[in-house]
Amino acid sequence: MALAAVAMSALAVGAPARAADTPGTIGGWPAVEALVGNTLMVTRPDLPGGESAVFMLPDGTGRVAERKGGVADPPRAVQWAFRSDGLFCLSDPSGTASDGDCVTLSIAGDTATLAPKDGPAVTGKVLRGDAWQLDPAGAKSPVTGKAAARSLAGNTVVLMPLGGSGEVAAFHFLTDGTGRSTRQDSAAETPDAFRWSFRDDGRLCFTDAGKAAVAGDCLTVSITGDRVTLAGRDGRAAYGTLLEGDARGLAPATPATRAMADALAGNTLVFTRPDRSGETALYLQADGTGRAVQGGEGGAQPVRWSLRNDGRFCVFSAQAKAPKEGDCATLSIAGDRVTFQAPGRPAMSGKLLKGNARTL
Repeated sequence: MALAAVAMSALAVGAPARAADTPGTIGGWPAVEALVGNTLMVTRPDLPGGESAVFMLPDGTGRVAERKGGVADPPRAVQWAFRSDGLFCLSDPSGTASDGDCVTLSIAGDTATLAPKDGPAVTGKVLRGDAWQLDPAGAKSPVTGKAAARSLAGNTVVLMPLGGSGEVAAFHFLTDGTGRSTRQDSAAETPDAFRWSFRDDGRLCFTDAGKAAVAGDCLTVSITGDRVTLAGRDGRAAYGTLLEGDARGLAPATPATRAMADALAGNTLVFTRPDRSGETALYLQADGTGRAVQGGEGGAQPVRWSLRNDGRFCVFSAQAKAPKEGDCATLSIAGDRVTFQAPGRPAMSGKLLKGNARTL
């Protein structure tokens, strides 16, 4: 599958920038999609002459404010969700949405209707973008077109599910125009290779290695701070976060990394964690899997491990596709002595033992 299709099909996405252009009336999830990246403004029946507006971000958060007489209160954080019963909910980030926080949402053109379970429906307007300037990050000018290449080169874009947490795909852009990607729904243990380039019209093109780009392989890219939006010609969009460097360990291993990986594969790391009295042992297999006993407690559990080109050694859940930042520490090896160092944590020392020394 072409990488542009991978980027778009990785998510359930809609046309967030084109709510006013949508013919007819849309409801349910498509209506929620149409609000993402835009502002919903409603007149407050309980506040004569007052208005409220919420700017919705792709990750399920947003910013809301009230305004009366042209004077707006400071914006505050909210969270949004679309429930399985078809209701759209806005609530305080510290709690869970109740029925009173939820409405049936529909949009016709730029007019939105919000119908609570009890009480009269309220109408509002869908305004393009952050119309009330509620989001502090929105003050930054977006980087688009070929200028975005400088932001992508050498870094990683992680795509997120719309309105949710977690990751569905990651793309690492190497400076030579090649890249590596991985998807959560893929069974592949190794990253996929791709090529990337920018066309004269400023569109970002993904292609499989050795193939030329065609129109369907290219997307519009916009980067604001660390937020990335990839949009197709049909208005569908995917959203992600720009992370510095090879944040998910997707780049091909350097000779030094391969040498360290060879030293680890098939052997056992043993050390004592500061928060546990017993020995922690990791048996590392060459295929990136392993077995671990944490602090001498319980039986051996399956894990995965990886080694990044910056020297960070990662051990993570066997069910995860990639490690989190807290799963990694800088590893150094001198003979059979090993040292782990992670930011904000005390260094740990241990030994590298031959084979499956603890019979894990």
